Amino acid sequence: MGELGSFDFERMATHVGYESEAAFGRAFKRYGGVTPETWRKAEG
Repeated sequence: MGELGSFDFERMATHVGYESEAAFGRAFKRYGGVTPETWRKAEG
């Protein structure tokens, strides 16, 4: 899991159908309770 610091959430967001990283971030926070950046820092 050391590679999470360089994980491209924008690329993943568009890959799973979100139009923007911001829209993905809002959905991620609704579902997981934290932003992708916060999750990345905690897991990385």
